[in-house]
Amino acid sequence: MELRRVIWSWETAILRLLEREPSLGRAARRSCRPIAAERKDDGRLTLVIACWWPPDLADLHSPASISRLDADLSEFLDDQVRTRVVPWPGGMAPPRPGPDPEEVPPPDVLAGLPLEAHEAARVCESALQRLLFARAWARGLRLVCQYPALNYRLDFALPQARVGAEVIGWDGPRPGRTDRWEREQQLGAESWRILYFAGQEVHRDVERCVDQLVATS
Repeated sequence: MELRRVIWSWETAILRLLEREPSLGRAARRSCRPIAAERKDDGRLTLVIACWWPPDLADLHSPASISRLDADLSEFLDDQVRTRVVPWPGGMAPPRPGPDPEEVPPPDVLAGLPLEAHEAARVCESALQRLLFARAWARGLRLVCQYPALNYRLDFALPQARVGAEVIGWDGPRPGRTDRWEREQQLGAESWRILYFAGQEVHRDVERCVDQLVATS
């Protein structure tokens, strides 16, 4: 939900950033997208932005740029934002000769997969979800995205095995979440097993996440 809200406001925020901080705005528009957003206990929003152009990643990752992004995005998104800048889950775009381009297409997280997989992944809500889907598909796991189970909707499911998977924020599920415990109890009563992955876990070592899915299914 937090990520969806940011994505809806992202283009407007980038236009305002271009007016106030032209160099940051150009870099963010050219090669960045939000991939995770997570509300912390102190009320602040951790916003993870992924960048696929190496010069922009180096510039945006500096402490000075992060501080400016925090201040500007907090104002533009009407929230208290703490920004993290990470490499794009689909890899980095190759360097180009000459001056910096105005636009750089993002590397396709689903590259190499058949059209059937691209169609199935359309409903994935983030690049991190598409990354997990792509690596699972490449290893023979045909995950179903946004699968309805009881009154809930799982990020991914293997319905025949009654295994579900969720990508939760960036740092992962917070302890003591009553709503998640109730959902686990209800789905568990129907023989569902749910795996939870932190966004940074998928970003850092997606193959390990797929290993867990394979072992569970």
